[in-house]
Amino acid sequence: MRHNGNLLASGALLAMALGTLAGCQAPADPDPATAAAPSASPVEVNFVPIGQTVFARAADAGSVVQPMVLMHKDEQAWLTTPVGAGPRAPVGQDSVAGGRAEFQIDLRYPGDWRLYARVFFPDGGSNSFWVRVDDRPWELFGNTGNQGEWTYVRGPAWVLGSGRHTLAIREREWGAQVSDLFLSPMPDYIPSATRFDNGLFIADEARVLLSPSHEIGKVPKGEFRLFCQRPGKEGLLAGNDELPLVITSPSGAVLYRGVLPAAHEAEVKLKHVVPGAYRVQVGDASAEWQWLRPELTRLESAISKLRDSRSRWGADAAEGQYCLDALTVYRENILRGWLFDSPAERLVRAGSYVRGQFADADQIATPVLEGRWPAIGGLRPQVWQPADKALPMMRYWLFLPAGFEVGQAKRLPMILSLHGAGGRGDNVELVEDSINRFAKAHADFPFIVISPQCPADQWWANGIMAGALKVFLDEMLAKYPVDPDRVYLTGSSMGGYGTWRLAYELPDRFAAIAPVCGGGDAKWADRIKRVPTWVFHGAVDATVPLARSQVMVDALRKLEAPVRFTVYPGVDHDAWTPTYSDPKLYEWFLSNRRSR
Repeated sequence: MRHNGNLLASGALLAMALGTLAGCQAPADPDPATAAAPSASPVEVNFVPIGQTVFARAADAGSVVQPMVLMHKDEQAWLTTPVGAGPRAPVGQDSVAGGRAEFQIDLRYPGDWRLYARVFFPDGGSNSFWVRVDDRPWELFGNTGNQGEWTYVRGPAWVLGSGRHTLAIREREWGAQVSDLFLSPMPDYIPSATRFDNGLFIADEARVLLSPSHEIGKVPKGEFRLFCQRPGKEGLLAGNDELPLVITSPSGAVLYRGVLPAAHEAEVKLKHVVPGAYRVQVGDASAEWQWLRPELTRLESAISKLRDSRSRWGADAAEGQYCLDALTVYRENILRGWLFDSPAERLVRAGSYVRGQFADADQIATPVLEGRWPAIGGLRPQVWQPADKALPMMRYWLFLPAGFEVGQAKRLPMILSLHGAGGRGDNVELVEDSINRFAKAHADFPFIVISPQCPADQWWANGIMAGALKVFLDEMLAKYPVDPDRVYLTGSSMGGYGTWRLAYELPDRFAAIAPVCGGGDAKWADRIKRVPTWVFHGAVDATVPLARSQVMVDALRKLEAPVRFTVYPGVDHDAWTPTYSDPKLYEWFLSNRRSR
């Protein structure tokens, strides 16, 4: 490992003043309570009526286009997309294919309206819809519910005027069901133990709801909204009820003392914003609103320092880019954790998750701020920005063996691992890679492992992603000290399909491949026949039938290709857990070298 503290230290060390975020400087006031003039209130609070939710029930759909269908049972109605035989490429955002349903809705007043829905996802991983209002662009909705149960899920938000609008929902993937859709001006998250009834949020216990739950934008506006739920039929404060309302600054100074009237929400504007937690208490219930934690400011400072010193990295360019990419993704994860603090999200990212991301990021940020490079090794997130803008950006997990040094002469074996459909998106945390878990648990694991994330609207085995993976692979082999004769390819489910496709496209690049519960075109076998192949599948896979792998194995065996086939008795779709937890797979990888 090369260390060049003087190189980084030679750049001007960025100010660590709290409140610096993406170049925006926060007010330097020590506390809003003391910074405000004696005659001026440090906070402005306005009360506005809470708007009603507008329902669009499945039974009220104005039109339903097949293959989406309207189902009825026991006085319940729901819309469902067709259930197919195994996964398939999603219906594209701009495609006219796929079923859809439309609803006419009337909004009483203009404002920010967010979509919610009661949905059912049979497999919990790869079911989703497209939704839109009027002629707005289609937006992804779904992939956030619990498997096998009806769940309230949050969707996109739109700024809409009063009057009539058309709400449309369209098929994206197979098998998802939706019973009720509704637009609401309520805060943009659904607390646990909450249901909708007559347009109101009903909670099982009293709580204060804040929107946003944290203010982490680039401009320190210091604005949030709040209202209070109480158990019972009405859910909100009813009749002429009033509850004491107290807002306290991070230092404990009281900024506001008053009352919250029934069926109203408070619009709060802080006159002098400082980083920290503001406490809000309504009656006996309380909540916290946090603005720009000091840890985030520290992380931002490290990122800015790396960017500003980029021209002076010189021979340490690889270390600098590694640190910058990792901190950039950690920042994304932290912001996502604050923004999506919701039980309706498949990834609940509050509390311990955010703290963990800060701790991981600090292992890199601290050395950078001290003018030195951190130790590089283990599992870290990275981001790939292709020079060709027609190719999608991809985040990826990078595992580097213990003792790894950038620029080392020793060339290492590499595994390119492709995840399943449930890992798609722009949040690399969705990529749950069993190989990385195995690698972290074994100190002597010798491979570099690269696990890219497929964008939400793509499919590993389609032409776009196959082309992107070719360029990505070339750049990874140039960026890291990889032995080109020991590059291995594997993937599960959608990644299994991608493994077959990429091996067909690049048969001369891989020393061996291991498709797991995937499938391909038997015609590809002739180009793959010289690549050692070990195929894995569950015997009772209800998502990708065993026959999908069997077809490929039979085609290779007819050509007398070096192919193994492991079928796990009694195993459904999760064939990746036994495959990637077995040391024999990695021993087999290392026994193969690329034939020239």
